[in-house]
Amino acid sequence: MTTPTYSARTEIISVTSTTTGADADLLYTCPVSYDAEVTLILVTNGATTTTFNVQLYHEDMAAWHYISRLHSIAAGTSLNVLDGSPLFLHAGDKIAVYKTGGTFDATISVKQYFNPTRRL
Repeated sequence: MTTPTYSARTEIISVTSTTTGADADLLYTCPVSYDAEVTLILVTNGATTTTFNVQLYHEDMAAWHYISRLHSIAAGTSLNVLDGSPLFLHAGDKIAVYKTGGTFDATISVKQYFNPTRRL
């Protein structure tokens, strides 16, 4: 049995949105013909204690779902939203982040696996 090959990808954004769903800040979109294993979603708060939200858009269901909702995080700290558990995505699935205030950065690390049977 061969081990599937993947490409590693990391994205980092400054979170500016205070709106949910499609208007939230897009952190990652799984490309066409790929599956993805998300290994890290790190949220870092640089200002006052406030809350953030992380959402998953599930392409097959055409719906947004919360991964983390109104999670309070202290100033100057970071939080791994996945807490060491992987999250698996398919073509067209998205991860978005928004906040209630403060200054946040969001980082995602992903392993992308080519899958020619995955189409949007």
